Amino acid sequence: LAALGIAAALLLVASALAASGTPKPGRYSGHVESVYQISFSVSSHGTKITALQTDFQAPCGVLSPKKVITTFPTAAIRNGRFRASKPHGVYTIRGHFSASGVASGTVTGAEKLTGFTKKPTLCKISAPFSAKRASK
Repeated sequence: LAALGIAAALLLVASALAASGTPKPGRYSGHVESVYQISFSVSSHGTKITALQTDFQAPCGVLSPKKVITTFPTAAIRNGRFRASKPHGVYTIRGHFSASGVASGTVTGAEKLTGFTKKPTLCKISAPFSAKRASK
């Protein structure tokens, strides 16, 4: 029975790794929660994400009436997965590429709210995203 359990665990790990794909180079675009936009480029070797940007706003305080674009530094792609953060962790994007080449994951916005209570309160909002390759 123990050997059967180990074999099942190895099968789960192998299928999880197979689910992550190596992305094709090019420009990707999509939506965050079907309201906001997200876009980025994948390098020619499929190892880096550049020009990552979104207009996602975490509704912790007052939302800007204007479209605010948040840009992120270059992020490494490892085993089909990536993570990018703004300095000080205000916005973080975590994602992965499926075997079909679609990128999906979560955008998280965090902000310390002050003035409402004696101690600052951390407001953290996450939303799912999905992006497809738009061009080479």
